[in-house]
Amino acid sequence: MAGNEFLHIRFKDYTRKNEPTPIPALAECVSLGRVGLKSSLVPDERLLPPESLRFFSLDPDWMGCLVHGAFSIGANAGTNHWSGESEQHPVTANLTADKPVDGFLLKSEVVSGYPGMDIEVYETANSTTPLPILRRQLAPDTILCLYEGAAQQVRFHLKPDVLHFGFDETETSLVKYLNGADAMQSETSTVVEVDAASRVVNIATLFDAAQTYWHTNPRAESAFKEFGSGHFALALLEGVAQVNYNRKES
Repeated sequence: MAGNEFLHIRFKDYTRKNEPTPIPALAECVSLGRVGLKSSLVPDERLLPPESLRFFSLDPDWMGCLVHGAFSIGANAGTNHWSGESEQHPVTANLTADKPVDGFLLKSEVVSGYPGMDIEVYETANSTTPLPILRRQLAPDTILCLYEGAAQQVRFHLKPDVLHFGFDETETSLVKYLNGADAMQSETSTVVEVDAASRVVNIATLFDAAQTYWHTNPRAESAFKEFGSGHFALALLEGVAQVNYNRKES
C-alpha cells in the first residue's frame, strides 16, 4: 500500500460524495451487526494498531448468517427456522457473490480530529467516478467504510468548508504562491513575500502581482478579460489537503 500527499488539489465543481448511498441492504446489515462485524473483523486489537488502515472483503454467506443471527433472538430454534423464506430475508437478498463487498477500517487520530473528512474510493488510480460507499464511525478514532466491488485507491481530504486564504512559511518570511487563471498553484508561481515580523500585507502590491500573473496564463485571454475582486480572491485561495492511498495486491 502506497500513499501520496497533495497539499493543494485542483479546484473543480464539487458534489459531496459522502451522503447516504443506495446500498440499503448493506446499511441494514451493518446496523444489525455493528458489534458482531467489528469483533469479527478485528478479533484482537493488535490487528488494528493506532494509525493503521486495514482492507478486507466480506463473504455474502457470512453476512447472511450475521443477519439470521440478529433476527433469531427469541425465535423458535426448530428445524423449520432456517428454511424457506427465512434464508431470503430482504436485508440480504441483494448480497450475492457477483456483487462482492469490500471495505476498510481506519484507526487514526484524523478520524476524531477531522470528523467531516471526505473519503472517496476508486476502482483504479485513474478512475474519475468514485464508488458509492457506506461509512460508520465505530469509535472516536475508528471508521468503517464498505463499498461494492474491488478498489485500488482511497482518497482522504478535508471538506470544502475548510477552504481558506493563507501563506506559506519559510525560514525568514511568509510567501504566497499565487493561483493562475486555471486555478492551479505551483512552486513556479509568482511569489509575494510578507514581512513575518509585522505580518502586514501590502494589498496594492499583492493585487498587482496577482493580476500580472493571472494574465500570463493562456486561459485568461478567453475566459477572463478583466481581473476583479473575485479573481483576486481565487488567486489567493488555498486548496484543501488530500492524501491518496494506492492498494497493492499481495
